[in-house]
Amino acid sequence: MEEFSFFVAHDSPGKNVDKVKVFGRLKEWMERRPARVDRCGGKNGKLVKFNEKKYLNGLQAGGVGEVSLYSERIWGAGEVDEFLNCDFSAGYSSGSELLLSSNAAKLDLQGLIESFWAQEEVVGLCDYAYAYSETQAYGFGYGIGVSMIDDEHPLLWKGHARVGMWRKMQWAGRTDELIRDVYPFNIFSERKIEVLPQSKSQALVQAMERFGESSIHKGFSVWRLDDADLEKARDFLKDSNLLASYLE
Repeated sequence: MEEFSFFVAHDSPGKNVDKVKVFGRLKEWMERRPARVDRCGGKNGKLVKFNEKKYLNGLQAGGVGEVSLYSERIWGAGEVDEFLNCDFSAGYSSGSELLLSSNAAKLDLQGLIESFWAQEEVVGLCDYAYAYSETQAYGFGYGIGVSMIDDEHPLLWKGHARVGMWRKMQWAGRTDELIRDVYPFNIFSERKIEVLPQSKSQALVQAMERFGESSIHKGFSVWRLDDADLEKARDFLKDSNLLASYLE
């Protein structure tokens, strides 16, 4: 199965965001790939042919609640789920989540991360973010907290239960005391680290010092991990009950 790159960013809880401006920035992100916005999310989550004027009117009138943009179809209409029928997608949900995805053959994980940093107004939507590589269906679903089945993640795969845990913490208003999991690339704002309970904040800082490489970039703490260090960091942070995905 083809590998895709995913970048997920969460804004700080309760922040008001102008979705019309977000749309403009995400459309610009898509065009820089370069790719053309071919379809977009319409009412009731259904994908429709992109018409910029109609889409803007829907955002301004509140008829379209979320920003979701998709590049040109790879396969014919109806051959696969429409939201997977593209090399690039960009979205911003009502849960204050930014999700960027790219076919890794066209834009790998490092390139996707660099594309995020290149757009200052998109960076402004970030309080806590992470990036990972996955199969397209599972990786896209994971980004929005929905577990999706594919050949590498069959129905009985034990990891499905972890996918929705972050969403549960969002509903419970507990995201300021947790991070979702540990990933190859992790970004934390100063606010995100400071708002964590002291013991959890200390555990996170210790993990960043012990495993992988950490740095400061544009005011954010950036933590990169290879596969071996990622598992070590995850085991270390499980003990502090910091990882939402592993709460019981």
